[in-house]
Amino acid sequence: MQLHGQCHDLLLQRHWDRLTICKQLFPRSEDALATIYKTGSLESARAKQALSQAALNEVREQELRETRIPIQIVRDVIDEVFQAMSAILKAAEGKQLTQELINDLFDKFRSVPAKLKW
Repeated sequence: MQLHGQCHDLLLQRHWDRLTICKQLFPRSEDALATIYKTGSLESARAKQALSQAALNEVREQELRETRIPIQIVRDVIDEVFQAMSAILKAAEGKQLTQELINDLFDKFRSVPAKLKW
């Protein structure tokens, strides 16, 4: 945990160092933006910045779509697991709870992550 904090502090310090250098080189933000996007005017630099931001947003949205599991899949798997557990418990009604029965119940819980891969 300490290493994480040190890395964060180092990255933060580097960020501030870059900002300080940029402020010294370009006292006006308009000049900095035009230089970063290699344009002659602030308007065209802002247009390029908007396009790059839109592209970045699209990449982030695509990444979220690929990594999120649709809620209906999660609900279906949970329902399936609880139905299986209910069947196991109903079949064992009036009987002693054995190690095998307990293991079967835990196996149902352990099977959830494999079923959520999509």
